[in-house]
This record gives sequence, C-alpha cells and structure tokens, in this order.
Amino acid sequence: HELLCLLRLLETPELPDDVRLHLLALLRPVVARTVVTDPAGWRGYGLQPLDVATTPASPFAAAMDDALDLNLIFHMAQQDDDGAWRPAWSWGDSYAAAWPAARQAWSGVLTVNALRTLAAFDRLQPDTE
Repeated sequence: HELLCLLRLLETPELPDDVRLHLLALLRPVVARTVVTDPAGWRGYGLQPLDVATTPASPFAAAMDDALDLNLIFHMAQQDDDGAWRPAWSWGDSYAAAWPAARQAWSGVLTVNALRTLAAFDRLQPDTE
C-alpha cells in the first residue's frame, strides 16, 4: 500500500522535478518486481499493471506495454452485467453485518476508477443494445 501512495505522490503536478526524478529512480525496480504481469495471477491479491500505470502517460506504462494491454482486456471482462465492478476480496467472517454496505461502497469506487482508466486508454465501449 505504501507503493500506491508513492505512485500518487509521483503524479502530483507540484512535485519538484529533482524529487520526481529521484523518486522514479527508486520506484522503477520496486514496480518491476512487485507488479504481477502474468494474467494467471490477476485473480489473487497483488498489484496489477493498471494499478501502477493508470494512463498511457505513466512513467511505468512503456515497460509493461504487453501486460497493460492484457490487463485492460482482463479488467473489462470483470465488469458485471449491471455495469459495475465489484471487489475481488471480502472480509471473510469479520464484520459480516457491515460487509454488504462496504461492498456496495467499494463497488462505486472501483467502478469510477475503472471507467477513468478505460477512458484514459481509449477503451470505453458504447452500449450497443
């Protein structure tokens, strides 16, 4: 989770260039060894290519070009019939009474994020029905 925070920091427009370059140099090897680029691992817990390269302009996008394309296809296939994306996780037996509301809230967050990412990669498809 710390990596995602640092990636968000990297996208901050006000971040001084020297800090951005230093942070990029530190993060490149971490991203390379942390991101799951094999589609077989995307149903489990772990960072996927779209988690670290949310737009084609991401500094990490070029290094994961093929994996990003496959991850976009995978991500689109996860959309439910109602148009939403659902969490791929649960809380198990913890907070069972609260999970349905939390799951619904997370679905909203995941759906907005998915639509933003798909739009950035020009992958939004009009409904033809």
